[in-house]
Amino acid sequence: MRYFVKCCYKGTAYQGWQRQPHTNLTIQQQLEDAISIVVRHETSIIGCGRTDTAVHASLYYFHFDTDFTDLGQLIYKVNQIIPHDIYCSAIKAVKDGAHARYDATQRGYTYVMSKETDPFRLETCYTHLKTTDINVTKMNEAASLVLGHHSFEAFCKSNTDVNTKLCTITKSEWIETKTEYIYTVRADRFLRGMIRLVVGMCINVSRDKLSLSQVKSGIDNRERLSLDWSVPGKGLFLDKVEYPENIWL
Repeated sequence: MRYFVKCCYKGTAYQGWQRQPHTNLTIQQQLEDAISIVVRHETSIIGCGRTDTAVHASLYYFHFDTDFTDLGQLIYKVNQIIPHDIYCSAIKAVKDGAHARYDATQRGYTYVMSKETDPFRLETCYTHLKTTDINVTKMNEAASLVLGHHSFEAFCKSNTDVNTKLCTITKSEWIETKTEYIYTVRADRFLRGMIRLVVGMCINVSRDKLSLSQVKSGIDNRERLSLDWSVPGKGLFLDKVEYPENIWL
């Protein structure tokens, strides 16, 4: 039987989601090792995406196959084994062939920039103290340029193993609060490093280091920007993953 598990994690201590040969400090390996202990056979899991080093997820799904039937005990025991910065909150049966990554119809991220140093949030937001170079109107003008269906070579890290760089972005906007600047983005898919590069682009436009015409040209011509900046991963949260209703049992 195939199951989807809903979880969340703080990515600070980990080298991203995906299992890697040189370290066990990945979210995937921590979960796979724990599930394998509980079900008593080696188990592989497939996640809904590959978050980078230090990136967090307030909502994440992965799937795996097992004949283990006591699902309540499975989740309870897994949560006793995994580190406290990872938590599994629900498990649900899905149709055979349902896929946590490929069946997702929409994903969403939030990037948080703090205006002041907060000792309690040093690992979960990017602190940007020079607020005089931040203009939310300019950043929203820049953010709006990525809306729609585009090939995003301008915002993709090199050596990315994907067949296409086409994405459809349906929401891309900044809001300002008393203490933060918050960027929200929604799309059918994202490329490796894409959101951190988009956030850096918006800040550079606000600083007048990039023009809107340069950004538009980069997108239209499928070229990296003359000045790009991948902001720190610690401010980034995966917070939305949607699936069609017909995959659930």
